[in-house]
Amino acid sequence: MKTQIPGTDWVRVKTTAGNVFYSNKVTKKSLWTVPEEIQDAVSLLEKQSQPAAPVDRKRAQEQAEIDRIKAEVEDATKRKADDTPDSAESAPKKRKVEIEEVDEDESSDDDDDEPEEEWQKEAAAQLAAEAEVEAERQKQEELERVAEEAREKERKKEAEKLNLSIEEGKAMFKVCY
Repeated sequence: MKTQIPGTDWVRVKTTAGNVFYSNKVTKKSLWTVPEEIQDAVSLLEKQSQPAAPVDRKRAQEQAEIDRIKAEVEDATKRKADDTPDSAESAPKKRKVEIEEVDEDESSDDDDDEPEEEWQKEAAAQLAAEAEVEAERQKQEELERVAEEAREKERKKEAEKLNLSIEEGKAMFKVCY
């Protein structure tokens, strides 16, 4: 972000990393410290631009929006998991009903069906656990996707903020490297 120092040829530049340097448009000189000739103007500028709360509010609003989207994704994932009947759970119940009907018709021993019912319960529990793990994985992927989109949006905003001229970019490159 570039800020013209009033009454001078100097510009204060704040990088995306938060570093600040000063560049003279006329002499093409860049410094990481405040030049003596503009110290008073810089201190006056800092006093005038002290209310930086709008930037903090904007970031807080963006973070709140990200949190809201994450919550919506979580709710949608939970609703989808709740609305979709698990075929693994419904199949054993149907089979159990069929077994009971056969038992009534054929009058077979209840002892023969117990191992099969236990197996079905174990299979249903295992399938339910797998479905829960899959739902959690999908939820995590969606959260990561939303977070990546938010990071990309932030990167684009930061890139737009840093709008240097070619000369300023060269000077900054020379100082940094």
